[in-house]
Amino acid sequence: MTKPRQPSSPHGNAAGRLPLPLQKALPTSRPPPSTQPRTPQKTAAVALGDDLMKLDFLQLLKKESSSDKLEAGTDAGLQILEDIKAALGDAKEIAEVAKWIQKIGDLQAKACTRRTVVGVVGSTGAGKSSVINAVLEQECLVPTSGMRACTAVITEIQYNESSAENEKYRAEIHFIGAKDWKKELRVLLDDVASGDGHVGADLLNGDTDVGVAYSKIRAVYPNLARDDLLKGKFTAQNLVDDPAVKNILGRVRLISASSPQDFSAQMQKFIDSKEKTRGRKKESEIMENWPLIKVVKVFVRSPVLESGLVLVDLPGVHDSNAARSAVASKYIENCSGLWVIAPITRAVDDKSAQNLLGGSFRRQLQFDGMYSSVTVICSKTDDLSVTEAMKALPEDAEARELYQRQELVEAELVRSQAELLPMTERIEELGRVMENNEKEIDSVDLAIRLAGDSEEVEIASPGSRKRKPRAAAVESRKRMQKNLSSDSEDAGSESDDDELAEDYEPKREVLTLAAAVQRMAELKAQRVAWRVEKEALARNCKPLRRKIKDIKFEIKDLKSRVANACIKSRNGYSRPAIQQQFADGIRELDQDAAVQRDEDNFDPAYEERDYQKVAAQLPVFCVSSRAFQKLSGRLDKDKPYEGFRSLEDTEIPGLQRHAMGISRSMRAVTCRKFLNDLSHTLASLMVQVVMADKPLKLADEIKEQELKFINGAVAKLQKDCDRLTSHGFLDCEKIIKEWIIDRFNTARRIAANEVLNAVSSWARPKDEGGLPFLTYRATCVREGVFKGCAGPRDFNEEIVDPLKKQLARAWETVFTQSIPRRLDAMAGDYAKLLNDFQLQMANRPVLVESRYYGLVSQQAKNLEEALRDTKEAKSLLNLGQKEANRLFKPAIENAMSNVYLRCGQESGNGCFKRIKYYMSTHAETVREAMFKTATGDTQKRLDEMLVELRSSVEVHVARAVNLLNEDYKSLVAGKDIFEAFTAAREKVRDLLFGADKRFKRVVETHGEESNVVDQATAMNVDGVRPAEEFAAPTTPTRPVNAGMGGREQLLTPPASAIKKSETPSPSG
Repeated sequence: MTKPRQPSSPHGNAAGRLPLPLQKALPTSRPPPSTQPRTPQKTAAVALGDDLMKLDFLQLLKKESSSDKLEAGTDAGLQILEDIKAALGDAKEIAEVAKWIQKIGDLQAKACTRRTVVGVVGSTGAGKSSVINAVLEQECLVPTSGMRACTAVITEIQYNESSAENEKYRAEIHFIGAKDWKKELRVLLDDVASGDGHVGADLLNGDTDVGVAYSKIRAVYPNLARDDLLKGKFTAQNLVDDPAVKNILGRVRLISASSPQDFSAQMQKFIDSKEKTRGRKKESEIMENWPLIKVVKVFVRSPVLESGLVLVDLPGVHDSNAARSAVASKYIENCSGLWVIAPITRAVDDKSAQNLLGGSFRRQLQFDGMYSSVTVICSKTDDLSVTEAMKALPEDAEARELYQRQELVEAELVRSQAELLPMTERIEELGRVMENNEKEIDSVDLAIRLAGDSEEVEIASPGSRKRKPRAAAVESRKRMQKNLSSDSEDAGSESDDDELAEDYEPKREVLTLAAAVQRMAELKAQRVAWRVEKEALARNCKPLRRKIKDIKFEIKDLKSRVANACIKSRNGYSRPAIQQQFADGIRELDQDAAVQRDEDNFDPAYEERDYQKVAAQLPVFCVSSRAFQKLSGRLDKDKPYEGFRSLEDTEIPGLQRHAMGISRSMRAVTCRKFLNDLSHTLASLMVQVVMADKPLKLADEIKEQELKFINGAVAKLQKDCDRLTSHGFLDCEKIIKEWIIDRFNTARRIAANEVLNAVSSWARPKDEGGLPFLTYRATCVREGVFKGCAGPRDFNEEIVDPLKKQLARAWETVFTQSIPRRLDAMAGDYAKLLNDFQLQMANRPVLVESRYYGLVSQQAKNLEEALRDTKEAKSLLNLGQKEANRLFKPAIENAMSNVYLRCGQESGNGCFKRIKYYMSTHAETVREAMFKTATGDTQKRLDEMLVELRSSVEVHVARAVNLLNEDYKSLVAGKDIFEAFTAAREKVRDLLFGADKRFKRVVETHGEESNVVDQATAMNVDGVRPAEEFAAPTTPTRPVNAGMGGREQLLTPPASAIKKSETPSPSG
């Protein structure tokens, strides 16, 4: 346990003295000022109060790295605030007290758990739902049957705060509104009706766009006749007004259950697709809900989610339903992390990490500065053929050594079984003959007893073996049955039975009494001999059987180890390959941007960042959800998955720790900020409460002099802070202007030229990469965005992509490196001003004489730390730049909306030719104006973002200055806010003097947290690694400006943008 530092005494002369955070308020060696007689020696109680008022343990707790301790400290702080608020309630009529109650309420609200959203993306069948279930340790929370509805519905999973047993599992099913459904119905009806006479055949073909549209309509309207649909007897409005549909549009349905099985059954009623389910009612009787669902929010009590993590299963942003597509896009915008899931059998070959769901998606991640928040998950590692895996292993691989050992052990098993076989056969044979022996003994004994006085004995005994022993006969019969056909098999069996019956037909034998007695003795002697032989054989078999059992166990273990080694070998090969592909994908984007900037001077050998570091920092997990679930006691109907010897081998526990590390790091940020603000609040309240007890007694003239000095120092501090703010944000404006705004003209010109190329590429013949008529028209009907059977197309994204290519790298550098570094420099300058202010206060003997000076001095140190914290400002910056970079595309959508509408209405002879003509003509007309609008909207949002950011920083700084002003003035002119409420003051006094004891218990007694991936120091406020670590360029191997054609502007901010005395030049 870390013990708090003991208070230290100040040292040095008055001019050089620094206020120590935990020093005593007044050193005993210091003479009192001449203006006031010295206060008598403090009592023990007062001295103890001074120690507690410094909140030593709260200061230690703020520096903790354990998120568990930070959580516990936050809980303790919240309880302290609640107790103080209750004590203040007695005096809430006083305006000053009411303000304090409001401040406490605001501070309590800041401690609320912050959501950490992690988006989960991947292709159909990649195992997203299975991975999510495994991470949450639930067997069937998210449907995993691969049905169509599961891939179409956005599913958000967060912690369940309800403690009710019947609400252990909860869900909110949000349905789209009537307006959105009507819009989609128009598109679907158009798809069904826009054929050329062959539509009827395509309606039932789920592999065609027409078939998909028809199935979606029939899913919601099962009683709709096909002929009526084809003849257009229903309009979109008619269908929206259907009572059953109208009843759920825009609504939210709630589901709750106490068990996962009941919960899953209820969920299936809403999101299931009947084409995948057996035992359903007739098709015409069922209305399905899945096409109408916008998002499903699931709430479950999972430790992984408890710290604020939210997992979102995203089907993609190309959904044919505009409402769902918009929701998916918004989730991606707000994501703190992104999990890309691909089956391990395809992850490397398909280059999932490098291609990352398409070029436009990768470029958006680059704009958002989100590359450092990507995690790649290779699923289905249990899908392995050991035979195939062994072929790809090197000669010295562990699996080969284990397999060789397995072969040796299997050979030993064969030898041992061969050694055991004759002994077991002999034991079996002895068992049979001993059985016959017993029967003969019984028969002879019975005959002797029945003979009485007769000299002759008639013995009934088994017949003699005429041809072969019984064992040989049975073995012969088995061979015959195996070799003969089924028809002859029965006959053969019957003949054998007759033969055996003849062989062992009983016969009678007449012996003399003496011969019978002699026979009895021989039989008993034979029985003894056979028993001795059998027992000896049994003793010899016992160690052999034990050996064989051990060998079989070893073989089973070796098979598991061989499979385990193969799995680990494949994982070990896949992980670095995927990391390298990820880095190669970023390299491609950087090189593409460099070519766009200056193709003549492009040098492929130049590296804009350290791509090896980029690769090494990508988290990759190779997981088996099914093996984890089986080892955890779930999936009872599944057989064990070979090769996974522990839960850790499945890598799901590692993924869980990684997930909790993301949320805990962000939670730790929230807790530290709360504890820092709590320290300010308690210290300020302490000063105001305790100063009312024994304020510093000063002559009016001295008090006026000190207040005047404080006012002057505070005014200068505020003025200097305002100057720093102005200079800092002027630099930010220059950075954005010179790196982004000034590039708009070139970017617009290039993008305007590329528009015509994009439009002409759509019109080419299909075999040249063009679009067929139905796909082209369907895309226009959907305002340029269509996800058909041939894959997703987004005309708007294809048009805007050349513009974004020109700006992406510069944008990433500005908002992940240059401006964040400028904010850090500003924060350091603010903290230095506060430190200078403290030095001024420390040189005022009257202030230092106060018994509460140490408390106020510590408060100033806390505020200095708070000003150094730029996480909140960077979060606001990141949010603003994400909103700004998403304004390019809407301008294109608006500019192209009229031509989309016109093309979507075309039909009849020559319609395709007219569509292509309208598109090319319109693109030529609007190309320059739409890009000017796009960049103008973006520039406007960037300007607004800087204004908002500056306002936030100014409020943050002004708050610190005001707190200093109030606290230092309280040393000179205290005020009793509880003048008429002595009881309230005493309650608050007791709570404040006992506050640090609560934090002491947390520091000393709260156990260390489990070994969770601690990313608190490696991740920024948005839950991603700092861009400086991720994207910092390598040191060039040659001069930066040699043949770069202006590329140096990306590596170093403009000289005019940053003053050398205030911040270092960002690189990269």
